[in-house]
Amino acid sequence: MKKILILVSLMIIAGCVPSYELLKSGDTKMWNAYTVSTPENINEMKLDGLVSWTKYGPLLEQIRFLKPIGEGDKIPFIYSSENESKVPTYRSGMTPEEVVELYRSSNTLGGTIVTAISELEPVNLGGGQGYTFVASLSSPKGKDYKSKVYFTEHEQKLYMIEFGAHATHYFEHRQDFVQDVVTSIKF
Repeated sequence: MKKILILVSLMIIAGCVPSYELLKSGDTKMWNAYTVSTPENINEMKLDGLVSWTKYGPLLEQIRFLKPIGEGDKIPFIYSSENESKVPTYRSGMTPEEVVELYRSSNTLGGTIVTAISELEPVNLGGGQGYTFVASLSSPKGKDYKSKVYFTEHEQKLYMIEFGAHATHYFEHRQDFVQDVVTSIKF
């Protein structure tokens, strides 16, 4: 009886967990807002506020395409009910430094500790002016990882792409792929 209960519980849990599907290389449309291309077959998971791509699994590395953030919206992270009202919102026309602070504050209020942020670097993103920076982060359980964040404002919305990896090997190893993906974006 105990084995059956465990098996049924696992089946229920497995049915509730979003799953990854294989996305073949080529162009795909994100949020009906822009196209992006993957130069290789990749595993894709679509959630309400983001789309995640990974080759080796989300615990090792993933690119997250955040849903476009409009005026008064929050970065779609998971916040506790006690922090929900404290989370800053996006305002059209924010300076790049304000967007970095929005990212840092949102992560902190979501329970992730931001231990360092690199200097902002300008990049071409979707044919326009964008920016990138690297954040060093630590989870509440003490797992350290890095995220390279790309962002731009387009038609009064904030577009943010985040590449994160728990292991230094994967963070460095996947940079060429990430660069190919980011430079393929077209509005």
